[in-house]
Amino acid sequence: MLNESIRGVEEEKSREMCTRKVELNLYKNIDLLLDELCFILSKKRVFTHFIMNLQEEYDEKVAEEVISIVSGAYEFLVALALAKLYNISVYAWSSNCSKGNASIIESHKFLLWNGLLDFKDNFLIPYMSRASLPDIELCEESSCTLIEVTLGLSSKTLYYELNEVLNHSSALGRNVKDRILVLSVCGREFESFARFVNSAYLGKVEVKSIYSIIATLYKVKEPDRANQCDYMIHYCRSRASNIEKLMQEYLKKKENKDFIYIAKVLKDYGYIVLPAIIYKVYMLSLSI
Repeated sequence: MLNESIRGVEEEKSREMCTRKVELNLYKNIDLLLDELCFILSKKRVFTHFIMNLQEEYDEKVAEEVISIVSGAYEFLVALALAKLYNISVYAWSSNCSKGNASIIESHKFLLWNGLLDFKDNFLIPYMSRASLPDIELCEESSCTLIEVTLGLSSKTLYYELNEVLNHSSALGRNVKDRILVLSVCGREFESFARFVNSAYLGKVEVKSIYSIIATLYKVKEPDRANQCDYMIHYCRSRASNIEKLMQEYLKKKENKDFIYIAKVLKDYGYIVLPAIIYKVYMLSLSI
């Protein structure tokens, strides 16, 4: 219900929005982009703990915005990583375009992230994708592949996301060629769910692990299946330590630790955005 409420608000805000091309060269290199993604993946348990208790500590409006930013950051970073992997452009809906000034999206291959990018005081804030649309669309000419991504680990969440990717249609009105569900699980848990999907839906949905995407981008040789999950999670945690160090440096220099918008992290290092909530989650993780 809470997620539906968040997405409904963002959908209403986005009806007359235009698209903005996201320049991947805002990142100095792929390692910086993936450090952010690995940071989110390595802190999943803390995110869950924090979000479950969020509404008890803060008013509902703040809680909804925080959850939307956390989910939006994950979707947005996955879109950027896939765009880097395929060497294509990525677009996102923007709230800061003049009316009637919508970008013309090229007909060749590109990615569209259906979340909302909001620009405030030089901050780039990503809000989660709208309820009626897939998280990401991989487009080529008149067709597209719909991509749904999830941080969730529970069976209920996985089936919810599976149902979404099966029922969504393209935001651009393109013919849907394929459907992909990107999970933040790996190893036996991933293989078990993938087997079920392949058996029950007869190729209608392809299941991928975000850890495999990370391994490909890092050019890391994937370990054997038996220890793949432990290996990749350990790898993400080791990469995440880089961004933790940068964040600590940033926070030492920054007196204003505003709850929502301390999102800009170390501009000199080439980051686009890190949701401010990650700071709160990181501080919580120290006490768990």
